[in-house]
Amino acid sequence: MTHVPVLLHEAVAALDIKPQGVYVDGTMGGGGHSLAIAQRLTTGRLICIDKDDYAHARARERLAPVAQRVSFVKDDFCNLAAILDRLGLPAIDGLLLDVAYCLDAQYLRRLRQFTDTLRRDFVLM
Repeated sequence: MTHVPVLLHEAVAALDIKPQGVYVDGTMGGGGHSLAIAQRLTTGRLICIDKDDYAHARARERLAPVAQRVSFVKDDFCNLAAILDRLGLPAIDGLLLDVAYCLDAQYLRRLRQFTDTLRRDFVLM
């Protein structure tokens, strides 16, 4: 099965990636968006977050050519502040969340919790 990321070019363009920047793909999944981001980094870093073991296995394979610029984190993007603290990262340059695929009530509740955390812990521009 081939994973085709949704709005790949639009999402990457909106991030306005700096080659030395720090970016987070909070919903790594199959790694399509992650690969496009990591390919634009030179000295930068991409943090790939997903809770699913299968997603990690697939994405690690897909991202092997750029693995030196990628940190894989098995967690939930709702824990972003704690993840960044553990990694010693005080700030990031961009965040991608591909949340359109799953709009059930539980997921929406967690997304609201996450945006509340963003408002509390980060300066949004």
